[in-house]
Amino acid sequence: MLSGPTTLSRRACNRFKPNNPQVHGTDGVDQQVPSKVALGMSRFLPSRVDEHDTRQSVHDAHVWMSLTLLGQRSGSEPAMRPIRLSIDFLIIGTVAGALVLGLRTHQTALAERSAVESTRASIAQIEAEIGIRATLGNAPLNEFGHPEAVQQAWFDDCAPCNALASESAPWIEYALPFEFGREHPRDPTFRGGRGAMFWYNPMKGIVRARVPETASDEAARALYAEVNGTAWE
Repeated sequence: MLSGPTTLSRRACNRFKPNNPQVHGTDGVDQQVPSKVALGMSRFLPSRVDEHDTRQSVHDAHVWMSLTLLGQRSGSEPAMRPIRLSIDFLIIGTVAGALVLGLRTHQTALAERSAVESTRASIAQIEAEIGIRATLGNAPLNEFGHPEAVQQAWFDDCAPCNALASESAPWIEYALPFEFGREHPRDPTFRGGRGAMFWYNPMKGIVRARVPETASDEAARALYAEVNGTAWE
């Protein structure tokens, strides 16, 4: 009988069957129950091998195990793909939303800044014209030496406007007699008076620009101070 190669084959097989449970055969001899991996690898191990064949068989067994694990891993890829795509779309959507929100906030801030600067320039233009008319006397003056009224015709077809007001807002309103002592309108926002763009006190020759209502009175007063260059009182 050829005991050498057969014994080597059994030893080679035993190397790939760790911790296999043992069962008792009908003849009373303990037999090992081959594991699933060992059964798969046993196809690479012939019953009669030499040392070179054993190394080759071990290499083939490693290749078989690697292919098996790769097949199991690749089998999970299709199931995970929709989840990964959903996560990717969620991340992209979040980033895009943040960028759009930031851009709109920036554009709003720029538009408000431009409106404030434009309105400040309009106030300066009106006050300069009032001073010229008062000095030259080519407009009806009141007892305090200021024009009784401010006329849009003074500015031809380019009358200064309040960029913070709506286009339908009246151009200017005049302080009432009981307001002559004031330097600011009673309400700095457009809801006061007739909602005109500007407020003019002919006793003091002062022009003020009204501002839109905001979320709080403090914010409206801060905007009023920024536009007119003086705090509302």
